[in-house]
Formats: sequence, C-alpha cells, structure tokens
Amino acid sequence: MAFIADIHIHSPYSRATSKSLNFETLYQWGCIKGISLIGTGDFTHPAWMEEIKKKLVSGSDGLLRPTQPPPPPEGYRFGDGCNTIRFMLTAEISNIYKSGGKTRKVHNLICMPDIDSAERFSSALDRIGNIHSDGRPILGLDSRDLLEIMLESSPHAVLIPAHIWTPWFSVLGSKSGFDSIEECYRDLSSHIFAAETGLSSDPPMNWRVSSLDRYTLVSNSDAHSASKLGREANCFDCDLTYDAVMDALRTGQDAGYRGTLEFFPQEGKYHYDGHRKCDICFAPQQSKTHNGRCPVCGGKLTLGVMYRVEELADRDEGIRPPSALPFTHVLSLDSVLSELIGTGPSSKKVQREYRRLINCLGPELEILLTVPLEDVRRNYSSLLEEAVSRLRNGAIEAVPGYDGEFGKIKAFRENELDQLKGQEVLFDSAPNKNAASLKRHKKAAIPETREKSGTCSESESADIATEYPGDINSDQEEAIHGSQYHIMVIAGPGTGKTRTLVERIGHLIQDKSVNPSSILAVTFSNRASQEIGQRIESMLPAPRRDLTPTVTTFHKLGFLIVKEHFAALGFRREPVILAEQETAGFFSRAAQSGTKKELSTTAASLEKLVVLSIENNPGLLSDIPRLYSQAGPVAEQYYVHKKAHHLLDFTDLLLLPLSLLANNPEYRDRYAARWDYFFVDEFQDINALQYRLLRLLVTGDKHLFVIG
Repeated sequence: MAFIADIHIHSPYSRATSKSLNFETLYQWGCIKGISLIGTGDFTHPAWMEEIKKKLVSGSDGLLRPTQPPPPPEGYRFGDGCNTIRFMLTAEISNIYKSGGKTRKVHNLICMPDIDSAERFSSALDRIGNIHSDGRPILGLDSRDLLEIMLESSPHAVLIPAHIWTPWFSVLGSKSGFDSIEECYRDLSSHIFAAETGLSSDPPMNWRVSSLDRYTLVSNSDAHSASKLGREANCFDCDLTYDAVMDALRTGQDAGYRGTLEFFPQEGKYHYDGHRKCDICFAPQQSKTHNGRCPVCGGKLTLGVMYRVEELADRDEGIRPPSALPFTHVLSLDSVLSELIGTGPSSKKVQREYRRLINCLGPELEILLTVPLEDVRRNYSSLLEEAVSRLRNGAIEAVPGYDGEFGKIKAFRENELDQLKGQEVLFDSAPNKNAASLKRHKKAAIPETREKSGTCSESESADIATEYPGDINSDQEEAIHGSQYHIMVIAGPGTGKTRTLVERIGHLIQDKSVNPSSILAVTFSNRASQEIGQRIESMLPAPRRDLTPTVTTFHKLGFLIVKEHFAALGFRREPVILAEQETAGFFSRAAQSGTKKELSTTAASLEKLVVLSIENNPGLLSDIPRLYSQAGPVAEQYYVHKKAHHLLDFTDLLLLPLSLLANNPEYRDRYAARWDYFFVDEFQDINALQYRLLRLLVTGDKHLFVIG
C-alpha cells in the first residue's frame, strides 16, 4: 500500500512545543494532512511513555494504533484513510560531548520496534543522564556509544542522524559537527543506513557530497505542534509495518521507498549565512568575502547549510547520483491561502477556507500533490489553481532563511496578484451562472483536460463537461495547428496555456517534420523548462531522440551567450553568477556610503532602473558603464566592483547579451540562424530587455508563438 510517513516529531514534554500536542491532536492532524504513519516522539520521557501505553495499543506489525480514535475537530469531515493511521516509537536524543579536541553537538533520531525495547533503552540512558527534565534529553554521551546502547536494547532498532546539516546540533553542522557520518559513528557506522536532510536542505544539495550516496535520504517535520505535521515527510509503497518500513529505508526503491516531500530549502531558518541582529543575510560566497564576519558589528556569522554543503561538496550542482530517489517540494496549504487572501495563515478567513477545501477535496497533501488542478479551481478559484500549479513546478519566489529566521516562499511576484485578480472575474465565471460572459470571451479561455474526480458539486462538474467536451477544444486546435508565422494566444491563469504550447511543438515535429533542434522555447522558471522539455522529449519519435528542442529561461539563454563570448564582453575569464538574493549584500561591499536601507532599495530596483533607461535611450546599449552611472553613484560603484571580480547579476544575464547582439551584427546573425521556431510561455511577464532580445533573434521568416 502507498502511504506517507512523518516519524520525527516531539511531545509536550520537549522545550518550545505546544502544550496541546497529544495523540488525539496528532491523529486528527494526520487525517487532515493525509499521513498514515506518525512518530510518537520523546518515548524516553517517563510521563510521555505512560501516555503511549495508555492511549496506544501495540500490534504484531511493530507499530501502535489508538485505543480509541478521536472524532474529527469541529468543522472537519474525515474519510476512510484515517482508519489506517499508525504510530512508530521514536525519540530524539541530544548528544553533547568532546571528540577530536572539539565539542560536538549531535541530534540523533531513535526508532524502536516495540515498547519493551524502548523501555530497556530508556533505562540505560537513565543511568547515564537526566531523561526526566526534557522530552529530548541532553546527554554527555558520544553518538557512537548511543548507537551501541541502542543496538544492545534491540538489534532491530534504528538510529538516523537528525537534520544532518543544521549548524548547531547535527552530525555535519558547521558549528559542532564532523566532516563525515563515518567519522562520528566510527566502527559502528555500518549500522547507519539513512540520514535526515533537515528543513534547510533538499536532496540536490545532499547529492553534491558523494560520501552521502550510501545513505537513504529521509525527511520529517521535526514538528513541535500537531499542525506542523507533514511539512516534510516520506513516501512509501510497502506494507505498513515496522520491518517493511525499515527494509524500504535500508534497500531503497526496490523495497518500496518512493522518496521525500521537502520544504523549499530557502524556507529553512538556516539555509543562508547571516547575523539576524544586524539584519545581514549572505550567500556562501559573500560570507567568504567577509571572512565569516558580520560587516555591521564584526561578530561571527552563523554559517548556514548552503555554506556547509559548499564546504564538503565534491560534485558540481546538477549531478544526480545513480542511487538518487524522487522528491517533491511542498508548501503548506494555509500559507498558500494566506498569500491569496492577504491575512495570516492562522486567521479565521484562511482557516475557514482551509477547512472547506479539506472537506471538499480531501487531505492537504493530496490537494498539494495529486488532486487535478481543475478540481482545485472549481472548489476555490483559478488563483489557487495557478498557485498550486506553480508549487508543483517549483516556480516560486523565495527569500532565504538565515541565523534562525525562517525564509519566505511565495507563489506570486510582487503586485502580480492584483493583476491576476482582475482577470479572475473573466475566467472563473461558471457556465451555469454567467453563460453570456463566458461565451463572449470564450476564445481567450483554453480549458485544460478534464479529469474524473470527486468534488463538492457534481452538477457543476456536469455543466463544465458540457461546455468543453473532449480532450482538446476547438480554440486549442486552432492555436496548435495554425499555419501563420506569428501566433499570439491570450488566456487566463490555469486555462492550459503551457499544454497548448507543448502540443504546438509536438505538432510541428510529428506532423510537419520540423527539425527539433531548430526550436527554441523560453519559460520563466527552471522547473517549468525542465517539465516542458521532458514532455516534448516524450513526444519525439525514436529516430529523432538525439535531436531535441532548446527549452530554457531568458536568463539561461543570456548566460549561454555570455559564456560563449565572455572575452568579447570584456571579461578575462568566464564570469560567475550572483544569486538574486546576494545583490543587496554585494551593494554593501561595493559602496561605502549610504545607509543600508538606501543600498538595499537601490539594489532591489536596479533592473527596473536599467530597463527604464534602455526604454528611454536605446543608445545606452553601446555604453553600459554610462548606463550604470546614470542609475546613481551606488549602482556605478556596484558595476565597477562586479566587473573587477568577474561577477554577473540577473540583470547582466539580459543586458550583456542584448548589448552584444545589438552592437555586433555577426553575433546576432549567428544566434538568429541557430533557431527557426521561437516559443515564449507567459509572454505577458517579459520586460523591455527580454522583448528586445527576442526581436533581435526573430528575424525574417522566423516563426514566433507566444502565449500568455
């Protein structure tokens, strides 16, 4: 059976946890979230163990189930999935000890197959330190010795190093960790087969360290309140038993482990480096430039997970080891609703809509991951449909967390929601309520394929099926098979725009025998370009699999041009890209005058200033230093500092290629000749630089298809 598990949580006896955290609320939130296997957390605490024995009953499967399942919370309805919820005996131990001349602080997750083994383990720890004062006991015990005590308690018990990258308390943390898992557990390290990535990292970050290839990567919420259950979790397709779960973790995909559900790592509170008191947030390269010191107060920066990964990495980004398993990023549904509604996640408005969606569409994780987008739209709005679609594709806006401060993840760019809410009136009009309005604007609305699934209103489902019968409607057919050289498709959010673009490319290759390598498709996110590329590749006939379209983003296209001609752009070596979040910090290093607020404001608005300058005076494309000087003294210093250090920001990835092609006809002709068919997704979002770059490439008898 397929199920989701979250086995690293806490009890009300741990520090900084909710006092309403109990097995009743854990069961209820397991139903709400769609999680079938939940850790007990804190079984070493005597009072919590009494709760375990009182409220849960052991089974022959090595798991526990509630003696009396609680009813749903007020306002909720539960489905049949709640009948399968089980608990696993788990506890987190904080080990603080000296090793190798350094104080080590490592958190370890312990999993036990039965209560007798758990109590033997707890008794052994009770003789070493105090397990009564905190649900997560702090012991002066070497992690290797903890592992030995655990194995003596039960050969079936499992130790998983917890949140392995967290700076302060983890096996690989920058403050008190080791350089490898083997170094920590020494002669017993062969008993470790899984490692928990933590909220501030995701699998691709861990793939960069080859020594982690032998460990199965797991993710758990480390929840301190029941509502945080499932913010990270694990996916299984095996028997719901202790032995089957551990065998799946030990063996991997062949035994039924299907990978992880992940925080967007930028949201984790230790993703980047920084000093919260001074409002300093740095990417690793910035921290190295400052020798790990805060530029405001001179104190040491808290070096985050990304820094530590860079420190231990022996692979480049993007390399996927053969043992790598699937993963999916998730963002809590109440956070998404909060962004749409404009109030906090715990507000009455958000929680009312959250309950309604759970009751209509099922558990939260199903809504985020698998419920057809059309059902999301039908039961809420096209805006939520668009938000969920973006989350599934990884097309998010992120402000990284640092030094204990959680990051921020949003589905929409600044001011974008206001624009989309204006469109929502047009494209969300239900046929049975406003048929005249819908018919009048039907050519602009391209509905996606309808999938059969349960919703709150079966009659509404029937109305929509009548309005848009079949797989592809006539408007989509017209866009896909049109013979014009230039085609613009206008459609609202969630109306199948991207699908239409992909089908158009497939039509050209399959029916028109167009060479796939003569096609360039541009999107606005890496994840979207990857997904579109994969969908196109699956449509290619076998003889043409070696010829593929170029599917990329505007910024990656610009970087391709910069890499191929960096010398012509005045660089002595291939430049390095500054992360988007690094710009404000780099301004601070480049300019020695002005307040931090002024510098940050200038940095954040730099691209707008550049775009405006180019719109007003296209001649500045031949004199970029003057372009920056017109943007102000801070921008001018920033440009000089960037050039001296061979660095690029996101503006440069558009500005420099545009300047090169606009001022050098031989380069422009070379790139224009590379592609004959141009596609642009989300065309409404392109700015003046992107538009001018497109105009330089689409010349003569080139084909252009834009949708937005």
